[in-house]
Formats: sequence, structure tokens, C-alpha cells
Amino acid sequence: CVGLAANTLISDNPLLREKVIGTGQMSELNWSGSGGSEGFRYFLSAGVNRETGVLPSNSQNRNTGRINTTMSIRPDLTLDAGFGLFNTYTRQPDNNHSLYGYGAGAGIGDPLTLGTPSDGWFGGTRHSDQIAAVKNVNQVMRTLTTMTLHYQPASWITQRLTAGADLSNEERVKMVPKNDSGYYQASDNPGFVHEVRTGFRAITIDYLGNATRGFGKDKAWNAELAWGSQVIMTREDVVQADGTGLATNAARVVGATAQTTGNQSFQDIRSIGYLGQLQVGYKNRLYVQTGLRMDQNSSFGDAVGSIYLPKVGASWVLSEEPFIQRTLSGFSQLRLRAAYGVTGRAPLAGSSLETWNPSPVAQSGSNQPGLDLLNPGNPDLRPERGSEFEGGIDAGFFKDRVGLELTYFKKVTHDLILQRQLPTSVGYAQNPYVNVGAVENYGFEAAVTANVYDRGRNTWDVRVSMSTLHNELTDLGGIPAFGTSSRFNEGYPLSAYFSRVVKSVDVANNKAVVSDTLEYVGTQFPGFEGNVTSNLTLFGNWHITANVDWKAGNTLLNQSNQYRDRSVVRNKDAIDQTLLTDEARLRRFGPYVDLQGKSVTANLVQEPYFEKADFVRFRELAVTYNLSSRLSSQLARSQRASISFGGRNLGLWTKYTGSDPETISDNTSLGNQFSSTEFFNFPPSRRFFMRVNLAY
Repeated sequence: CVGLAANTLISDNPLLREKVIGTGQMSELNWSGSGGSEGFRYFLSAGVNRETGVLPSNSQNRNTGRINTTMSIRPDLTLDAGFGLFNTYTRQPDNNHSLYGYGAGAGIGDPLTLGTPSDGWFGGTRHSDQIAAVKNVNQVMRTLTTMTLHYQPASWITQRLTAGADLSNEERVKMVPKNDSGYYQASDNPGFVHEVRTGFRAITIDYLGNATRGFGKDKAWNAELAWGSQVIMTREDVVQADGTGLATNAARVVGATAQTTGNQSFQDIRSIGYLGQLQVGYKNRLYVQTGLRMDQNSSFGDAVGSIYLPKVGASWVLSEEPFIQRTLSGFSQLRLRAAYGVTGRAPLAGSSLETWNPSPVAQSGSNQPGLDLLNPGNPDLRPERGSEFEGGIDAGFFKDRVGLELTYFKKVTHDLILQRQLPTSVGYAQNPYVNVGAVENYGFEAAVTANVYDRGRNTWDVRVSMSTLHNELTDLGGIPAFGTSSRFNEGYPLSAYFSRVVKSVDVANNKAVVSDTLEYVGTQFPGFEGNVTSNLTLFGNWHITANVDWKAGNTLLNQSNQYRDRSVVRNKDAIDQTLLTDEARLRRFGPYVDLQGKSVTANLVQEPYFEKADFVRFRELAVTYNLSSRLSSQLARSQRASISFGGRNLGLWTKYTGSDPETISDNTSLGNQFSSTEFFNFPPSRRFFMRVNLAY
């Protein structure tokens, strides 16, 4: 501020001043090979990936390997076997709304503190180096093993039995280093270690049989019967330990700390399902399909038995009918289709059970085991059931140079699983999951594919797709509406945005008048989405692909601006009285009163910070050049070679004032189970790539 007049508005961006955001790098090498004989085939692949992000203390190392084999035991019996090994090491900084994150640390910093210990950052002495020193590591070792036996006892019967195992061990470690300079919160400055180790196991056994037979005159009719069963067993064991007080930062394990605590959680889920499906076709143009699935799951309450999920569908290829070929010869393809089916979703493991929380109590000078109420559970908890109808038309014109797909869908979900709020006087620390009401989703999907140009080695194909969505919570099952800014209310979208709304502004009396109750201000679900993909081939060797997509009709809560405006007063609009009109300032900052003249706190009036999140994004551009066989052999001694280069996230057009309309802060608290807000998030990074493929 040296040499500046009083009340001069100054600004600072610690991220740019300290050059925190840089350019990340990624290198990747993949190899694959195949071979074998008539009775035995194999496929091998291996990959190595090394990546550094755009922020400090942000990197990833990934190693993968896979082998797949196919062995013909006899003409009617084949065995497929596969094994995959994946090892990933990731280091990530704290981010989003974390006080140890770059976003919040710089986003709510103060330019008036430049030259002081805070130096423009939120933390007193917590700058980029101190934030980078916080270690967040996630290491995963995962193996996938599968075996599939194919048996064909007759030409019209096939059977398949698959067994698979997914085993993984995950280690997550967070270490806040010991320091004597007060970099972090007081409880963490002696050094803090948080470690979580998760063992996960999923075993799947899947059987599927299929029989196909033709019958009738000239076998005009065809029937296909499928039957099967699936068993899934998952087991997760989580052990967590915390330690405070490190003797030295080199010994960064929980056992080396002065004070330790720990806990463990365990869940075992088993589900079994049976399915059957029959499809009947006539002259390869008319098909009718019906099916039924039965499921059982250990997550359901005791009162819930088997769940039955039926489906039925039909398809008619009109373009194969002689009368269509005579009257509508311009159609190269015309198909009508319709389907109806029921789906189910199981609740979270243990949701039906009453649970307690360990709470030791002091008795006779020592701690004795004790329990606190945690969750009342719900023994009558049922799965969500969704019934969906879908109907549409597929058409091709001008020898399939133009294709059209039109679909209407409507899905109604019953017994929606939500957490029901309990009065605090009940004593439970968590709210139980219950089945309430119904949700309705419906809309249209359309896609047009066109071969715009086709002249030998030069072609141009374009695909345009669009969809609409109407989402509505139609029934809460008698439960009153709950939630505040993210609210569940009949007649509105799921987790709809509500706020006290400014009704009028009284500049003369310096007040803004707001509604007496919460009012609807928007939804997180886009009502309209679209995508354009273009594929251009030039001279047979050059391939150019571009993709642009967009979303509209949804709303995003810009909590970053709200916090900077109202909590720490860091935004220029909140400081400089000349930047907004009196009416705009009152609408945004108050003071607020309701329609009866009673004062209303600003935190109930979030309407100014709900913004339309419509956007158009240039998602990707890729250019590939395929070398000729002669050039591939001369340059790399390969049979085929190609070079690709391009970029992702290349452009964004939006009126949203935050970092990015697609950023979502991690917030899964009650009332925010479906919500999307921005709270000091970093936007998606822009990526450029070059790739070389060689085939031998």
C-alpha cells in the first residue's frame, strides 16, 4: 500500500504471485502382444504411467499388467482365464474447502497482510510451501482374476459359467509435519498422522444359459431362451489409526507418535439373483421379449423377502416389410421399439440395523466400556424400485448416409431411500434411512448422424445428440419437506435449491424485503444437454476428431463468492461502494426484512449466489496421422505406425462467475446428498497430448 491513497482498492493472488500453479506432465508407455496356436491363444499387456499435476505435492505413478488366455479343451468346451495386476500411488494436496488447501488458503487470503507473516494467505504462516508439506498419499494394490467356461452341448444351446475375484488393499495416509512455527492448527503443529487401511474382496459367480431354435414354415419364427443366476459376495474391512506428536518427521508412522487412537469397521454383503428371458422373433423383423429377475440381498430388512424385477419389450423393423419398401423407398432402415422394465437398488450395508457408538465411561477411577445411540436403523427398509418405459424410432435415409434416433423415456422411482431427520431429543447421532414417496424422470433423447462428405479417401461424419430431462419429487410419503438451501419438497426436483427470495428493494429506507418462507430458486439437474462430434478423414491418412458439448437449465451455488462477500469480506463488490448500484448492493448484502418488517439474517438469503450454470465446452480435439506401411517400416521397422496429438478442455463459454460450472464440492451431509456447490474448487485442467502407436 506504500504510496497509495487511503481507501484505494488493492488486490493480490497468492497462487500467481508465488507461481503455485504450474504445468503438469504425463508420460505413458503401453505394450501389448498376442499369439498362440489353434488350441491355445494368449494376450499380454503392460503399462507404466507417470504424472505430475499442476499443483505442488501432486503426482501419480501407475503400473498395470494383464494376461488373458483362451484354451480349447475339446470342440464343445472352451476355457478363458485372465489375471490383472494394478498398482497405483497417488499424492494429492488438500483442496476444495480444506483449510490446508490451496483453494481456500489463497481464496480467502487478505491483500492487506502482504509483508506480514500471513503474506496474503488465509493461514498466519501457512503459505504454499507449508501447504505442500502436508502429505496425502493413497496407494492401491489390486488384482482381478477371472475364469470362464464355455460349454456348447448342441448347436442351439450355449452355457457359460464365470467366476471372478476382485481383491484390493488400499492405504491412505495423511501427515501434517511437526513444526515450531505455528504453520497449522494448534493441535496439528506437534505433528499428526492419520492412516486408513482398507481390505476389499468381491467374489462373483455368474451362470448364463442360452437356447435358440427356429420353428414354423421355413423357420419364419425364432425363439431364444436365456436363463441364469448370479451370486455376489463383498467384504470390506477398514482399520483406522490416528497419532499426534511426532518425535521427528522422518518417523511418520502412527506408532511413532506420542498419543494414538484407532477404530475399525467391517461389512459383509451378499446378494443372489436369478434371471430368465424369452425372445420371439418373426422373419427377422418383429421381436417380442419378456424377462424376469429375482434378487435377494443381505442389506434388506428382515421383513423383505425376494425382489422381483420384470421387463417386456418389442421391436418392429418396418423397413423389412414389403408395404414400406413400396411406399417409403427413401428409408434404408426404419425400426420402432418400446420397452418397459423394473429395476431395484439396495440400501447401504447395515442401513436396516440399529447401531451404537462406543463411548467409554469413567467408573471407580478407570474407563469402562459404554455405548451411545448411533442409528435407530429400519428393519422394514425396502429397496428402491424404478419402473421405466422407453419408446422410440430408429431410421436411416439415403442408403444410411443419414441416421435418426428418437427416444421418449419415463421412469418413476418408488420407495426412494433418503435419510429422515429425527429430533435431536431422540438421542440418536445419525438419521435413519427410510423409504419415502416417489420420484419421476421423463424426457426425450434425439441423435442425428450424417455422412456429410464421402469421396474416396476423404470423408466427413457428424453426430449431433440432444436430450431433455424433467425431474420431480412427486411424493414424500406423508413426511414434511426437509432441508434448507438443498431441500426435499413435493412438486420440485430432488434436492432442489431453496432460499428466501428478495421481493423488493427500498433504497430510501436502506432495506431489502424478502419472502417469509423459502422459495424455489433452481435445480442441479440440467434440463437440456447436447453434444456434437465430428470425424474428418483427409487423404486416407489424416483423421481429425472434435467434440463440443453443452448443458443448460441447471443452477450452481457459488459458495466461494458468498463466503468471500459475507464471512471474510474479500471481494471488491463487498468493499468498494461505487461498484454496485444502491439497489444491487441491497439485493446482495441487505439488510433484509421479511414482509412483516422483521429482520432476516443474511445466511437465509442465499438467492444472489445461486447462478445459472449453463455452458458450452470445447471438450476435445485430436489429430491422428497414420503412416504408410513403407514409411512405418523405414522409420520404426513396424508394420503400422500412427502419431496423434491434440488437447482436452480447450474452451469454455459460460456466464457463471465461479471457477467452473462443472466443479462440485464434496459435501454429502444430510440435505446435500444430491447437491452440487462450488466452494474454492479448482477447475478442470487443460491437457495437451501426443501419442505414438507402433504395431509389429
